[in-house]
Amino acid sequence: MGLIDRYLVRELLVPLTYCLTGFLVFWISSDLLSELSSFSKGDADFYGIAVYYLYKIPEFLSIVMPVGLLLAMLYTITNHARHNELIAIRAAGVSYWRLCLPYLVTGAILGCCLFVISEFIVPRATELSQSVIKEDESRGYSPWHTNITFINRPERRVWNISAYNVETHEMIRPKIDWKQTPTKSVQIQAQNADFTNGYWQFNDVRMFTYNPLTNDFPVPSTEDVLVLEQITETPEQIKSEIKISGIDDLDEEMRPELSMREIFNYLKLHPNSNSQQIRYLQAQLHGKISSPLTCIVVVLISLPFGTLTGRRNAFVGVASSILICFIYFVVLKFGMALGVGGLIPSWLGAWMPNALFGAIGIIFTQRMQ
Repeated sequence: MGLIDRYLVRELLVPLTYCLTGFLVFWISSDLLSELSSFSKGDADFYGIAVYYLYKIPEFLSIVMPVGLLLAMLYTITNHARHNELIAIRAAGVSYWRLCLPYLVTGAILGCCLFVISEFIVPRATELSQSVIKEDESRGYSPWHTNITFINRPERRVWNISAYNVETHEMIRPKIDWKQTPTKSVQIQAQNADFTNGYWQFNDVRMFTYNPLTNDFPVPSTEDVLVLEQITETPEQIKSEIKISGIDDLDEEMRPELSMREIFNYLKLHPNSNSQQIRYLQAQLHGKISSPLTCIVVVLISLPFGTLTGRRNAFVGVASSILICFIYFVVLKFGMALGVGGLIPSWLGAWMPNALFGAIGIIFTQRMQ
C-alpha cells in the first residue's frame, strides 16, 4: 500500500469510527425508549437491560455499518475535494479508478465483516437477547418447545413431538410416521429420545408396521433402545423448523433472525414448494448472499456524489447520504415485496438494490475519469 493509499484510508477510518459509534448510540437509545414500557412491565433490572443490549449490538451494527460507511465516505471525499486534494492526486498521474482502489478495498473488507456478523453472530446473539427478556418477563423461560410437527418431505417422514429441548436435543414422547415404500409404512413411538454420536437414540420404543396389501392389524414390536441410521434428521434441522414454522404469523419486526444454514436446512426439507413463506426465505437467502456487496456499492455511490458536492456546504453531503439511504431502502423493500409476492423471482428482488445502485455508481464514477 502506497503513501497516498494509507493517507486516504486513514482519513476515512476516523470519521467512520465516529459515525458507527454515533449511530450505535442513537439506535440503542431509540430502541431503549421504545422498549422502556416493556422492560418496566417485566421488572427488568439494569443488569438485564445491559446484557440485552450487549447481545443486540451485532444486530444493530449490521444495520448501521453501510449507513455509517456512506456518511463517512461522503464526508471524507467532500473534505478532500474542498481542499483540492483530489485534483493534486490526479495531477500526480493517478487515475480516478486507482484513486478509488483503497476505498473499494476498505468497502470489500467491511462487506466481509458484515457477512460474518449477520451470518454467524447475529442469529445466536438475537436468541440470547430474547432469552434475557423472556427471563425478565416471566422468570420461567425454558428451552423446551411443545407440540411440534416436523415434516421431512424427501424422506417421507412426519415427526410429532410432545416436547423438545433446543439446547440439549432431548425429546419427550416422539412419534414418527415413516412411509418407507408405497406399500409399507412404519410408525415409531417412544417415551423419549436424545441425539447421541450423530444419531437419534429412542428409548422404550413401540414400532408398528403397516402393510395395506395384507390388511393385517399391525402387531407392535418393542425395543428398550433403538438407533436407526436411516433417520438422518439433525437437531439443527428441527431447530430451523421451529424458528421458521410460525414466521408467517409474526410481524416483520418480530420475525427471528435466520442464518443461511437455517434457511438451507428448511428449504432442503421443503422442496418444490412455492408458498409465500418459501419465497420469503429465498429472498432472505439471496439478500444475505448479496449483503457483502452493499459496502462496495456504498463506495461506488459516494465517490462521485462526494466529489460533486465538494465545494458546497457540508450539509449537502449529509442530506445526500440521507436521500441515498432512503431511496436504497425503498428499492430494497419494493424488491423484497415483489419477490415474496411472486411477481418477480425472489433472487431478483433481493439483488435489485445493489444491482441498480452499483450500476449508477459505476456510470457516475466512469464519468469522473
